[in-house]
Amino acid sequence: MENREVIDWVPDRRMAWWMNIVGVILTIGGIVGYAALFLWTQSGYVTVQLGVAELFGVLAMSVGVFALAWIHELLHGFALRTLGFKPKYGALMIGGIIPAFYCTSPGAVMSRGAFVYVALLPGIVLGVVPIVWILAQWPGSGWLVIPAGLLLGGAVGDIFLTIRVLIAPRGTRVEDIRDGVRLHLPVGSSVS
Repeated sequence: MENREVIDWVPDRRMAWWMNIVGVILTIGGIVGYAALFLWTQSGYVTVQLGVAELFGVLAMSVGVFALAWIHELLHGFALRTLGFKPKYGALMIGGIIPAFYCTSPGAVMSRGAFVYVALLPGIVLGVVPIVWILAQWPGSGWLVIPAGLLLGGAVGDIFLTIRVLIAPRGTRVEDIRDGVRLHLPVGSSVS
């Protein structure tokens, strides 16, 4: 590879706060949106009961959110594998305040378009599947509302990284690193 300027972009504490704020907005919007879709598919009245069985449902939903977060990362890994890279998984704190799982492929340098594919595939898949599930009125569709909204808000890191990559100069190559992105800028360009 020709001699390129390399810049690491890792969200600092201030950016992590912004990510948190946007993540909360996306989560609330997602929950409201999925709930509205669920209510739209129901004929008649919807009742909410809270008994022992429902408490176990809440516990199962909590475990489901954790599992879906890992599925999100596995989908990043799937995207990396389709590009010929080997994924590596782990957990970290973003900006010292946001706990997160991650999937990366150390040393894998890709085009901006390939990075966008890797970054956004899980959010798209895990955003669309609940919509289809709810519209089909499959069992447990009401239980998907909160986990799907949480997952949408949790994809905020991928959204911020994608924006950062897309504003980089054309021809930039991207390396996904554990807690951010490494931008390999085209010769003669710079980025702020």
